[in-house]
Amino acid sequence: MKQYRTGLVVGKFAPLHNGHIALIQFAASQCDNLIVMSYTSIEDKKYSSKMRKEWLQFALAARDIEYAIIDVIDDDIYYPDDTDSDEIHHSFCANRLFYKLNTTVQAVFTSEDYGDGFADYLTEFFQAKIKKFIKVEHVLFDKERIKHYVSGTMLRKMDILVEHERKYMEQNLPTFVYKSMYKRVLFLGAESTGKTTISEKIWVDSKCLLIPEFGRAFYEEVKGDLMYEDMLMIAKEQLLDEHAALEYCYQTNNPHPFILCDSSPLTTLFYCDEIFGVHPYELGDLAHRTRSDYDYIFYCLPDFPMVQDGTRQNEQFRGRMNDFFLTYMKGVEMIMLEGTLEDKINKVKSVLKI
Repeated sequence: MKQYRTGLVVGKFAPLHNGHIALIQFAASQCDNLIVMSYTSIEDKKYSSKMRKEWLQFALAARDIEYAIIDVIDDDIYYPDDTDSDEIHHSFCANRLFYKLNTTVQAVFTSEDYGDGFADYLTEFFQAKIKKFIKVEHVLFDKERIKHYVSGTMLRKMDILVEHERKYMEQNLPTFVYKSMYKRVLFLGAESTGKTTISEKIWVDSKCLLIPEFGRAFYEEVKGDLMYEDMLMIAKEQLLDEHAALEYCYQTNNPHPFILCDSSPLTTLFYCDEIFGVHPYELGDLAHRTRSDYDYIFYCLPDFPMVQDGTRQNEQFRGRMNDFFLTYMKGVEMIMLEGTLEDKINKVKSVLKI
C-alpha cells in the first residue's frame, strides 16, 4: 500500500497544463486511489466540462494512472463561482466527496498555500459525519514552480496568433491540449444560402485553413450518380479531412487558430434521407456529433433568392432542408447569419475577430 488510501486533487484545469499533470502524477504515486475533481465558472467553450474531462482522461491513460476517479462537474450543474469564498468551495467539495462520491480522503495535493485550510476543513467535516477519526493532510507540491513554471491564468490570457505567446503555449501545454486550441468553425445552411461563398471569403481574408465540402466534389466526380454506400463514406471523408487539418496546424505550428468547415455529416444525413429514404446507423451517429463537435456554428438563413448552379433542387427543397437543420439543431448554440452576403461575412469576421 502507498502512504495514503485516497487522495484528492482539485483544479480548474482551464487549460490542463504540464504543471497540473506533474501534480496529478505525484499525487497518484502517493495514493492507492486518487480523485481528480474539476469545476470552473470560466465561460469559454474551449474550457467546457466535456473538453476538460477528455483532457484528464487522456492524460491519466497516457501515464498509466489506473486507480483514479475523474470527477468533472458538468457545466449545467450547480457549483461555486470561481470568485466565491474559500469556505464555499471547501463545503462544495466536502459534500460532493461524501454524498456524491461516497468517500473520504486522507490527503489533499496542491501547489498553493490554500491547501492547509482546505485539509483542515475536510478533517472537521469528515469527523462530524463518521465515528472513525480521520486526519486529512495537505501535501504541498512544487510551490515555487521550480519543475514547471507555468500559470493557468497566464495561459488563458494568451493568443495563439501572437508568436511568442504561441511558443509559450506549445512549451507548457501537453500536445493533445495544445492541438485543441485550434477551433473548428462550421458553416451550416440549406442550398444557396451563401455558406460556401462566405467560408471561402473568410479563408482568403484570414489565411485560416478551409475544408471544402467533400460530398459536392464527389457528386460532381460521379456525375450525380450517388449510391447508398457512398453516403457513409462521404461523411467519414469529411471528418478525416477536418482531423488532417488539425494535425497539419499542429505539425506546422500554424498561427491561425480556426479550421473553416464548409460541410458536416449532418448535411450528408439530410441528402441520404432525401435520396434513399433511409440512412446507415453509423451515419446517424456521425451526424449527431455535429451538435457538439464544433466550436462555432454559423447558420446561413435562406433569406435571399435561390441561385441555380446546375446541381441544386428548387425553393421547396431548400425550405425542407432549412427546416430539417433548424429542427435537428434545436437547443444548440448557433450564430445566425442573415441579410446580404456582405452582412453575413462581416458578422463572421466580427465574431471570430479576424
